[in-house]
Amino acid sequence: MQFDTSNISKALNMTPIGVVELGDMGKNVGHWGGAGELHNFYGRKHTDESKALMSVAKKGKKLPASHVENNAKARIGLKNALGSKHSAEAREKAGAPHRGKSKSPEQIAKMSAARKAWWAAKKAGAM
Repeated sequence: MQFDTSNISKALNMTPIGVVELGDMGKNVGHWGGAGELHNFYGRKHTDESKALMSVAKKGKKLPASHVENNAKARIGLKNALGSKHSAEAREKAGAPHRGKSKSPEQIAKMSAARKAWWAAKKAGAM
């Protein structure tokens, strides 16, 4: 059995690669014809115009709740930086600009009022 890729949609900016033998793909047969080098878009790139069209088509669309839940479950345990520490030099460099500064009473009062307003709104259910 052969799959002819000469009539691929122009909207996806894909160019034909010829005829692919389905038997050569083994277990890696996907819905676009294979994985890796067997995939018909292998080694190609979308143009900026195609990327813009795909971006516009996707904007404003929300994922179904089941997808959101599945994505959240997939992220559980992803703690790539867990256990790594910044060097003493990096910690010093990051903290130095903030040392020795004190907030004025007006600044403290302003931050306090903003924090109280935020909590009041949260308790009222506005958030």
